Amino acid sequence: MVGSISSFSLNLIFNVTEVKALNELFRKLSSSVVDDGFISKEEFQLGLFRNSKTQSLFANRIFRLFDTKNDGLIEFGEFVRSLSIFHPYAQKVAFTFQLYDISEKSYIHHKQGHNNGIPKFCAEIRN
Repeated sequence: MVGSISSFSLNLIFNVTEVKALNELFRKLSSSVVDDGFISKEEFQLGLFRNSKTQSLFANRIFRLFDTKNDGLIEFGEFVRSLSIFHPYAQKVAFTFQLYDISEKSYIHHKQGHNNGIPKFCAEIRN
């Protein structure tokens, strides 16, 4: 795994030590319900809210953005690339736009955020 960890750190903002720490977190999350090497939506919600049954617009949107292959599972590569947006040196504008573009039509209507509960995102994360 060290070889692939090194390759991840070359292509991303994270250094090798950070990618190793993310790998440990990934392994913990991906085995919390089923030990299959992937993070399911249930495991993702369990990691965010400590409750896999909690339904949340926030969790659903973030999961969909992490699941770049749209196969219902998050692989390690998707996990690391998606988390790289939260690094202090990352460009966050595109990720934030995708988060608010709920209809996935490449534009955000001024009422879209209020109608879809986006102001609740921060409150849900704090709970």
